[in-house]
Amino acid sequence: MVVGHERQLNFLKEAFIQGNLGHANLFRGPEAVGKKNVAKELATFMFCEEKKKVAPCGKCNSCRFGLDKNQDFIFIGEASEEIKIGDIRFLKRKLSFKSSYGGPRIILIDNAHLLNQEAANALLKTLEEPYEGVYFFLVTSQPEKLPDTIISRVASTFFGSVPSSLMTGFYNFSDVKVNKALLKLFVQGRPGLVFNFKTWLSEGKGEKIISELLSVFSGDKVFSWNEWKKFAEESESGNELSVLVCNMIHLQLLDSLGISKDFSRGFSYSLSKVLNNNFFVWAKEVIELIGLIQSTNVNSRIGWEKVMWKLPIGQQT
Repeated sequence: MVVGHERQLNFLKEAFIQGNLGHANLFRGPEAVGKKNVAKELATFMFCEEKKKVAPCGKCNSCRFGLDKNQDFIFIGEASEEIKIGDIRFLKRKLSFKSSYGGPRIILIDNAHLLNQEAANALLKTLEEPYEGVYFFLVTSQPEKLPDTIISRVASTFFGSVPSSLMTGFYNFSDVKVNKALLKLFVQGRPGLVFNFKTWLSEGKGEKIISELLSVFSGDKVFSWNEWKKFAEESESGNELSVLVCNMIHLQLLDSLGISKDFSRGFSYSLSKVLNNNFFVWAKEVIELIGLIQSTNVNSRIGWEKVMWKLPIGQQT
């Protein structure tokens, strides 16, 4: 299901129909906004055997079998901490054979920023000497981590957060049992977060933590160290807490700039006052710390302790 990125999808579809779609395409934007979904929807459209189409026909073999059973669709990068050269060698072996159905062959590399140096170099050679009828879709939330040599060889399409007005229907579509107003605060235009943390949200822990953290950033409550520790323990991997803290900081930044969003009205200015107008510097430091916890092997407990020391809301007992 594509939410809020129909314009980009239609542009890419038209480029393919006109024969103008590049062999290497970069889908970039914040995490969980729907980049991979657009790439898969585009791939399904490209594989569809119906000649005159505005959408996949749903009747041909390619549409009925789907991407999972399509030998001409290769997916790399799911649940991986690093994309290694072995993955690219496997890819090259697959590309040495002819198309199974006589149509395009599509390679979707998710989290492309996880390519290690060897893998990136090997992929670069493939991009420099493209196979006929082969299309690469590189999906990333961190394009700055990709080598410049790869960036220079791809056509880039940006996907931003989905506007609130377009998310309303999605909230109704999702079967997550949680207060929709709190879900909206947690997601902030990134529909993928609903599915990424569906279990956590539906169990009731998510709703409780979102509510509690909202009251903290609104200046209505102060957490003790023990409460912060409990929050971290109730998060499946720490990622949920990371998302929440970053979202709260984002909302506080909007307030500090005088930018109002429907879910940020009523937020206090206490943090920016406490920090003596160094709020932006502070926010950057906290978000960088959280990024370090998420993307490296740093001890998460120690990492979160450092984050909590930087949060004025966590220094009272």
